[in-house]
Amino acid sequence: GERKDSASYVRTKKVAAKEVGFKSTTVELPAASTQDDIVRVIDRLNADAAIDAILVQLPLPGHVDEAAVLARIDVSKDVDGFSASNVGKLWLRGGPKPLAVPCTAAACVELVKRCGVTVAGAHAVVVGRSNIVGMPTAALLQALNATVTVCHSRTQNVAAEIGRADIVVAAVGIPNYVRGEWLKPGCVVLDVGINAVDDATRPRGYRLVGDVDFRAAKTVAGLITPVPGGVGPMTVAMLLRNTMDLARARVHPECAPTPRVSTVGAAAPLVALPSEDDADVSAAAAAAAATTDNTKIGTTETRPASSSGSRRRIPAAGPTYRREAIERKLPVPKDIDISQQTTPLPIVDVARAAGLLDEETLSYGRHAAKVDFERVHRRLDDHLGSPQRDDDDEKTAGGNLVVVVGVNPTPLGEGKSTTTIGLSQALGATLHKRVVTTIRQPSQGPIFGVKGGAAGGGYSQVIPMDVFNLHLTGDIHAIVAATNLVAAAIDARVFHEATQSDEALFKRLCPVTDKATGARRLAAPQRRRLEAAKVFSADITVERKREVGADASLLSAEERAALCRLRIDPATITWKRCVDTCDRFLRGVEIGRGPAEKGMTRETGFEIAVASEIMAVLALATDSTDLKARLGKMAVARDTAGDFVTVDDLGATGAISVLLKDALMPTLMQTLEGTPVLVHCGPFANIAHGNSSVVADKLALRLVGDDGFVVTEAGFGADIGGEKNFDIKARAGGLPPRCVVLVATVRALRAHGAAADQQDDEEDDPMATLERGCANAEHHVRCVTRKFGLRCVVAVNRFKDDTDAEVALVARRCLAAGADAAVPAEHFAKGGPGAADLARAVVSACARAASDASKASDEVVMGTPTASPSAPRRFRCLYPLDAPLKDKISKICRELYLAADVEYSPAAQEQIEAYERHAVIRRYPICVAKTQYSLSTDPKKKGAPTGHTIFVREIYPKLGAGFLVVVCGDIMLIPGLPTRPGFYDVDLDADTGRVIGLF
Repeated sequence: GERKDSASYVRTKKVAAKEVGFKSTTVELPAASTQDDIVRVIDRLNADAAIDAILVQLPLPGHVDEAAVLARIDVSKDVDGFSASNVGKLWLRGGPKPLAVPCTAAACVELVKRCGVTVAGAHAVVVGRSNIVGMPTAALLQALNATVTVCHSRTQNVAAEIGRADIVVAAVGIPNYVRGEWLKPGCVVLDVGINAVDDATRPRGYRLVGDVDFRAAKTVAGLITPVPGGVGPMTVAMLLRNTMDLARARVHPECAPTPRVSTVGAAAPLVALPSEDDADVSAAAAAAAATTDNTKIGTTETRPASSSGSRRRIPAAGPTYRREAIERKLPVPKDIDISQQTTPLPIVDVARAAGLLDEETLSYGRHAAKVDFERVHRRLDDHLGSPQRDDDDEKTAGGNLVVVVGVNPTPLGEGKSTTTIGLSQALGATLHKRVVTTIRQPSQGPIFGVKGGAAGGGYSQVIPMDVFNLHLTGDIHAIVAATNLVAAAIDARVFHEATQSDEALFKRLCPVTDKATGARRLAAPQRRRLEAAKVFSADITVERKREVGADASLLSAEERAALCRLRIDPATITWKRCVDTCDRFLRGVEIGRGPAEKGMTRETGFEIAVASEIMAVLALATDSTDLKARLGKMAVARDTAGDFVTVDDLGATGAISVLLKDALMPTLMQTLEGTPVLVHCGPFANIAHGNSSVVADKLALRLVGDDGFVVTEAGFGADIGGEKNFDIKARAGGLPPRCVVLVATVRALRAHGAAADQQDDEEDDPMATLERGCANAEHHVRCVTRKFGLRCVVAVNRFKDDTDAEVALVARRCLAAGADAAVPAEHFAKGGPGAADLARAVVSACARAASDASKASDEVVMGTPTASPSAPRRFRCLYPLDAPLKDKISKICRELYLAADVEYSPAAQEQIEAYERHAVIRRYPICVAKTQYSLSTDPKKKGAPTGHTIFVREIYPKLGAGFLVVVCGDIMLIPGLPTRPGFYDVDLDADTGRVIGLF
């Protein structure tokens, strides 16, 4: 607007900034500007790295929500110190300090200190309780050990309270409110108020007075600030000091009292309060605020009250993720239509609501952003310290980790991803808990094949779902590139070693790097081969290694050959190329048929990208250092002596680390209701370990805090993805779950209960069929509760045709099997509200799990068959790592798959004997590759079959990922396309640019 008082104060600030060498920028907007207009300016300034501090000149026009506008300012640039984070931290004793202190409050305390007033033990009375002046001033005085009384509109006998005060701070916004006769002789008076009163003798027609009757008070008080010219100028000084502090914190983050969670975000919840409950500032005072060059910033907290009675909106505690209501239609439209009809929040807002600073994210378009997780951890570690690690296997990183699994899947679908999203929406947007979802990135293989995407569905999905399902930020493409680079390096190395002499190979692999001396300095992976004693004899000296590392010319002929020849045995190459497409004709291929390859052909194959070891490594790595170490250890073949040849031997570790640099960072997206989602990695559960990344889970747990929730999903059933989460991922990342949600549907369990030779249950009693099928859900509940000692909540994903009796039957059977709760959920059609009861059950289960963890170990039931839902439990893995390999495999097959026996092919028998002799590999966890459709290796055996035999076809190690893959039955490592693939329906609307036909 064009308020003269505001313009005057802005000029004062600009003059002051210039005096001390600050650069200031003023953005002037018309009075008719909408709230969105103002917010867009703030967003731009938040994102501008050249801006250290932002303030909004108050008051704003009456049609604008001041609280919402102020909340939009990035807390790291909130120079006025008005954010809930900054104001709240003032009240914490021994806690984190605010990034900025409200300027007027800071000015009052600074004046008191500089005048030598003794605050400790003094009785201070603050008149007015605004969040901008009164309450911060009270907090600062209390921190200096004053005894503080806050007076407000409901205080009885204000004069008596003031009369007992050694220090009086008047911030009520009423001219001459505090009278001289109320004051204690010799007291200190800080007059914050600035009010315009009519005065015909003045050129402007008014004069400025404070909240204290100055003429009467100055004869009683020992010290008193004038108006104007008292607190106002010091407030400007505090504004400059705050600016310097914020700038210093941005340049040197280690100097900043960094907040754990940013409170900035457009979606801050708003609660209406009657203005009379907090009438610190009158309408006249608000209108007259900031009228001279000496006026303080922000003495007024509210807009002028309307004649009908104003209701002030202030941020309330707890997160809110989406303000506008979502219109939910019946029948539920297609997923893609729902996604495209919903406008996503700006990803920067989602990031801020999740507790991320702008500099910690890198936007990929409007709706996705990479998160620099290592930078986030450094910030939080500097402020909070590293997460505590217990002495036992349960390592804590804050928050409640909830793992969502399903029953054995059927073609009808169970809605596991949909339940994961629906539960998150219910926790965040309905129950107002802090929540982050961590899910896998979908492969394009099933998207264009038969299964579809993984964004959830209906009114519980990640949006935009086409962005989520197609390419996203290119992580899988990076994995394909890295995998195929290693494959090319293997075959090229075999070719060159076969066609060149030792000396020619040495000269090409170790070129001259210093033409003056002829020295040949080795590359980093070549120096690591030297350090690993793969070149020298055992008695080599450290000095000799150092000399050769600086100049490989000093190597003997034998040492040169040892350095440059990997001597890969082509028959032992296990590394395969990969694609992100279902292509059955790449399962077995012959390569090297070109004339330039000199007849060096060999048979190999492709695997789908999400089954590659690099995908597993990316998902299990804890940081960039761990990623490089794991990548370098990946075995690609054996040499002629039988030793493993690794990626680092090939010299490719650094190159593929570069290709995967951005892929290691999780991608931030949002649900339909605005709750944050971290999308990262995508290993299949039937042919890989089937869980999203350790990086994403750890980051999410830090962001939500001790009372928040991280909801992640494990592929397929508790026997497949669930078991790999508990035995592989939890071990690798120190991520014990608090609770497991088992998703079941009536129609899927009925399919499990149907006779093996029957395609439907029309000739059978539906309830009897469902009764038989419940055995599958019961078995998964028992696996979770008895084998792993975890709390289990069953989500009965309800469809419109399910009867109350059917849902009740499923719930009753699951409760009898040991579930903590079994709750029907309708999140597909109703979104978060449809999963509210499920969310409450999960909150209760997590609370019980936290109580379990606090009990002594001899009180905790470790998954015994007699454990009741009320009995204490503690998470444990299914088997110890030091158990023999066959015992680990047998434990999984017999206890989770209900097998009677395990048989090994001759090749698998030889492999397992060799791995038992390897000191490291024999301690690896087991990653079983088998069909997901049955507990057995026969996908046609439904329900909970027993008495079958698991046939182990082959076993191979993934040294980088750190587990042994046990291939069972006829499972394939790259799927094929069906007769009618999903891509038939996918198209691009050339007129609108929209994707159509995607689910």
